[in-house]
Amino acid sequence: MYLKIFDYFHKVMASFLLILICSITVEALADPTRIIESKRGFLASRLFCADRNYPIPSMAKGDRDFTKDCYKIGSFTNMERLFNNKKILKSEQPYSLEYATVTNNNRFKSVLADLIESYPLTALIVAKNNKIVTEYYGYSRTPDQRFASFSMHKSLNALLIGIAYDKSLIKNLDEPVVEYIEELSDTEWSSITMRQLLTMTSGMKAEQRKMLVPLLFGDSGIMEEIIKHDSSIAPPGNVFSYNDANTLILGKVIERVFNKPWNKVFESEIWRKIGSEDDANVLTNKSGEVLTNAFFNARARDYMRLGLMMANNGRNFLGEQLISINWMNKMFGRDKEFIDCPIGAGNNCPGLGPFGYTYQTWRNPSGSAIFFMGKYGQLILIHPASKTVAVILSATKSGRWVHIFTKEMKLFLRELAN
Repeated sequence: MYLKIFDYFHKVMASFLLILICSITVEALADPTRIIESKRGFLASRLFCADRNYPIPSMAKGDRDFTKDCYKIGSFTNMERLFNNKKILKSEQPYSLEYATVTNNNRFKSVLADLIESYPLTALIVAKNNKIVTEYYGYSRTPDQRFASFSMHKSLNALLIGIAYDKSLIKNLDEPVVEYIEELSDTEWSSITMRQLLTMTSGMKAEQRKMLVPLLFGDSGIMEEIIKHDSSIAPPGNVFSYNDANTLILGKVIERVFNKPWNKVFESEIWRKIGSEDDANVLTNKSGEVLTNAFFNARARDYMRLGLMMANNGRNFLGEQLISINWMNKMFGRDKEFIDCPIGAGNNCPGLGPFGYTYQTWRNPSGSAIFFMGKYGQLILIHPASKTVAVILSATKSGRWVHIFTKEMKLFLRELAN
């Protein structure tokens, strides 16, 4: 009986929030009074420990399971309290996001209400034509908190590799990575090219947990762990095989060609140029090496600024071309190398199913949109044809398509495209 009452109350609250969200009718600069913040969320008490105020683990006492359901909401907005990290300084000229004039759209309201009722959304921002139409925070999360990106971080590496390529710091994507990382010369990585790292087709065996746990909780160095895990499972370039080692190596290439730490490269080349409103941070190992694969943290609104830069074909709000048109075409899959397997969208390629992959970035089955994606339901989705960007931050179960792309989420994404 209690559960039925809870579910009914939750639906009523969700519908009320959606009425507020969709009732914005005046175009104006972003105003905190127009942002919807809810104390509620799907299974807030039953799964995520709302009654304990969304706790985080006590690392000092040996409780390291920060992705445990009870800790997810708290941990995913407090990563800098749990791990060593480095700051990425905000822009000196913030980009003032704007709200759009919104007409009542009952279908959109209904689909979004269903999503809030049935999906662990911590934050959601949708923009159309560079203006925000919806901004929502659940589970007592707020706009000034930094949200974990998880593997959305990978796409940021592709952007920096593109900048390095356009600056001729990287000469050829088909040259072996040992041209930049000599330590890999006596390993199975020695014949892997930059392009194969970017497209997750290195053919190297993925041993994610064995590699990442020592980096987060132990004393290991990044190159030490990569060299440990250098066995191949397929010839390079033949098969898509998702592997964080590919991205960690790209991160090292970025640091070496720019001759400074990853956080400082991203800060100067992108973060301060997109008009970010707040500092971001990125986790490190104990020795201070930046973990470049899945550990970036930022405000939801700043993730939106990244998405808007992508939607505007690499240009920032001042009209500056931060990422070249040529590289943006690669990121969006507008090239013959992204048509067929191993990474072509809609081909049911091994390891990808109906989805496609470009440079450290996912592509929807029809190829009409790309998305940065984290394993617990973190998404920055860019749909160029409808000029739509969505930032979706969540606390889903780990890594499975079925957990991220639920029925309600697929309906919501289809509605966005319309």
